[in-house]
Amino acid sequence: MYFLLFAFCFTQNIVNNGSFEDISLCPDNQGQISRANYWNTANSNTPDLYNSCNGGSYGVPTNFFGYKEAKTGNGYAGIYTYLQVDQREYLQVSLKDSL
Repeated sequence: MYFLLFAFCFTQNIVNNGSFEDISLCPDNQGQISRANYWNTANSNTPDLYNSCNGGSYGVPTNFFGYKEAKTGNGYAGIYTYLQVDQREYLQVSLKDSL
């Protein structure tokens, strides 16, 4: 016989600008993740920022890669997790509090 117990857990969001909405400038080219406040790249590759303020290749929901609505708000980021040997893109952000 098995019993499953469920407990309610409360969480908090400690990621600054987790929805990529707080931006300094509208993205208009690749590799502009630093235009999302608090975010930058962890290596020399070029993570992309997409936002509804851009109606072209870096817009939301329509952009260079197709059509994708933002989960919340009007922005998101795009990275290659694996493109070629030793070519990956990374994102990093400072947290509001320690883990």
